[in-house]
Amino acid sequence: MPNYCCRLAVTAWAFVVVVINVVGPTEAALAPGTILVTDSRGAIYSVDRHTGDRTILSGFGVGSGPALGSPISLTVNDRSEIYIANITSSSQADILRIDPDTGNRMLVSATMPGVTAWPRDLTFAPNGQLVGLSDQYQGPNGENSIFTIDLDTGERTIVFEVTDNEEPGLRPLSGSNITFDHQGNILYPSNEGLLSIDPAGNRTLISDLDDLPFDFLSAIVTDKAESIFVSPLSGIFEVDRITGDITRLTDTGFNTFDDLALDHLGNILAIGSRSNRLIAIDPETGDQTIVSGGPVGDGPLFEHGLSHFLAVVPAALGDLDIDGDVDDADFGLAFAAFTGPGGGTPSNPAADLDGDGDVDDADFAFVFAGFTGPLAALNVPEPNALALLVVSAALIARQRRR
Repeated sequence: MPNYCCRLAVTAWAFVVVVINVVGPTEAALAPGTILVTDSRGAIYSVDRHTGDRTILSGFGVGSGPALGSPISLTVNDRSEIYIANITSSSQADILRIDPDTGNRMLVSATMPGVTAWPRDLTFAPNGQLVGLSDQYQGPNGENSIFTIDLDTGERTIVFEVTDNEEPGLRPLSGSNITFDHQGNILYPSNEGLLSIDPAGNRTLISDLDDLPFDFLSAIVTDKAESIFVSPLSGIFEVDRITGDITRLTDTGFNTFDDLALDHLGNILAIGSRSNRLIAIDPETGDQTIVSGGPVGDGPLFEHGLSHFLAVVPAALGDLDIDGDVDDADFGLAFAAFTGPGGGTPSNPAADLDGDGDVDDADFAFVFAGFTGPLAALNVPEPNALALLVVSAALIARQRRR
C-alpha cells in the first residue's frame, strides 16, 4: 500500500510540473468529436455530435481541386487531415486529401492499374501510416491486397497480396473493411472468417463468422476494451475476441448499415443506404438514438438511398468531454470512472486512456500530461484544478487502503 500512495504522490508532483509549463490550446479546424459523413453523389458533411447540425465541408460548390465523383471510403487522422478514395473510373480510385478549413481537395495518390487500383477502405494504423484495402479481383489475375500509401509521394506499397490460387484465407469477405486494434493488429474479415494479422504478417483466426445471417460484411469496428462489432446486411453483432462467439446487438430492420464508427463515448455510430439518418447505438444495450437527420439537426440532409461512409475527428488524449481542452472537468470524468488496476470495465470507456480495460492512476497520468486548462485560461491552471487533484489523490489512496 505505501508504494501505491507514493506512486500517486509522484504522479501528482509530475502533474504540477507539467501544467505550470503548458501553453494554452489552439483552436482546431474541426472540433474533436465532429462526425464526417460522405455519400456516393460527391458530398462530405461535418456533423456536430452535440446538436446534429450538418454542414457541407467539401463538394457541391465548397472547396476547389479534383471533383468529388463517388467517394468509397473516408478516414481522418489526429491532425484532422481528411482522406478519401474517390472513384475516377470503373476500376480505379484516386486518394485525395481534404483541407478541413476550406474544403479544398488535393491529389495525394493517383491510381495505377493493378492490385492497388480500387482502395475500397482507408484507415490509419496506430503509427500514423495510411493503409488501404483493395476490392476483390482488382488485379489482372484476380489479386487483392492490403497496402500502405506514402502521404508525401503517393506511392502505394503492397503489404499483403493474394491471388485466386494462393492463401484463400486472405480473400476479403464481400463488402468488408479493415480496422486496427490497440495492439497494432489488423482485423480482417476474410472468406475463412475474421482474422487478426500482426505486424509480422502472422494470422490468427478469431471467428469463422458462420453464425452471421449473410456472407457479406459492410463494416467492422473495435473499441478500447477490444470488443469487436460487425455489420452484415442486417443488424450489428458483437464478436467475442476470445471464443469467436457471435451475439446480435441490435436489429436494423429494413435498413442496412454502410459503415460504422465509434464516438468518444464508446457508442457505435452507424448510417445506412436506406436511411438518411445517422444513429448512435449503445454497445451494452443496443438502444438506438438519432444523432443527425430526420428531425434532429439543421442543414442539408444526407441523400437517401446512397452509400455513406463515416469517420470521427479524434480528440486530444485526455479530452474526455470533447470540448477542445484538457482541464479539471476531464480529470473529474476520469475520477468518476475510476476502477483501480484490473477493476473491470469502466463506466466511461473513454477514460481508459491506455486501453488496458480499467481506469487507474496510469490513465490519470495521461490526463495530467495533456493538461491545458480551459480554452480561455492563461498558461497557469486554475487553483480549483490543483485542489481537485489533491483531493482526488487522497480519495484514491483511501479507497486502496480499504
